[in-house]
Amino acid sequence: MQRIGFFLPDLSGGGAERMLLTLANGFAEKGLPTDLILMAAEGEYLREISPALRLIDLGTRRATRSVAALQRHLSKSRTGTLISGLDHANICATAATLLCRNPPRLLLSQRNTLSRSQLTRSPLHRQLTRMALRRADLVLAVSEGVRRDLISHAGLPPARVITTWNPVPTAQIRELAAQPPAPVPGLMRGRPYILGCGRLVAQKGFDDLIKAWAELGPRSPDLVILGQGPELARLQALARRLGGAGRVHFPGFCENPFALMRGAALFVLSSHYEGLPGVLIQAMACGTPVVATDCDSGPAEILQQGRYGTLVPVADPVALTAAMAAALRKPRPEGLERRARDFGAQEVIARHIEIVQRSPG
Repeated sequence: MQRIGFFLPDLSGGGAERMLLTLANGFAEKGLPTDLILMAAEGEYLREISPALRLIDLGTRRATRSVAALQRHLSKSRTGTLISGLDHANICATAATLLCRNPPRLLLSQRNTLSRSQLTRSPLHRQLTRMALRRADLVLAVSEGVRRDLISHAGLPPARVITTWNPVPTAQIRELAAQPPAPVPGLMRGRPYILGCGRLVAQKGFDDLIKAWAELGPRSPDLVILGQGPELARLQALARRLGGAGRVHFPGFCENPFALMRGAALFVLSSHYEGLPGVLIQAMACGTPVVATDCDSGPAEILQQGRYGTLVPVADPVALTAAMAAALRKPRPEGLERRARDFGAQEVIARHIEIVQRSPG
């Protein structure tokens, strides 16, 4: 049987890395010969690799050097299908398969709304991304919004773009959520808190969240923002300037964020754009009330147009403050965990396996 390869730069603590690792683990645990191919075997999620999964460390670190290393591996390993899921990795995966005499079937997963995520990229990067997507045998969009954007923005034929949600291990999340939460430095034990989670980058809109939180007043819960990234110093300075010293907390990466999600008074997604935000589903799986920006794309699809949580305009701290204040006054809504199970890992993994096992074309 030909092997299935999942290709990633590394296993740093991002949502896309966690979701793709969940898929790779799921394939291997179903008995399919599966490789996890990393440019560099490093990152917080290394410890979560299933024993059934074969790890391939290309040891290249730099994307430009990964093309030849990946091509050599694909040629000698009898890889029949290669799945890649981050922009730089997608470009490298496409170039490597073009160099193969007998190339594997190439499936590229698009994790974000392309028209938005490419705005900050160079013209060359945008051109290479479109080239990669157009050469893929199939493009896997993580939401209907991402699929529509790929068809309109990248000009992909609709038949070659398939919607496949991210796998969220809801049963495992519930078990981890029942554990004692990791202490947050500076957060008094028993004090209520609002939670945000994600890479500290402009896309996530954490500056809007901090501004909205500041308007809730001195008797509001503290604010905890989990994650790492280049915006940390700027966000810390903004919190201090708005009176959040000692009440806005940045504990960094958390190995088990779900216990903190479970204990939060409210989870807030403040993103400017997304694909299918896994952290929103994870918070719902913990039974935590949610407020989210109605960004492209994903939140409205997950919350069923506001049925399971409040949707607010993007980059509107005033509206976000009002929604947060209203949510804090309400009892915890019913049905959140049931809705999260719609995105359960086993169902989504089975969907991906069915796609991979289809005959080409």
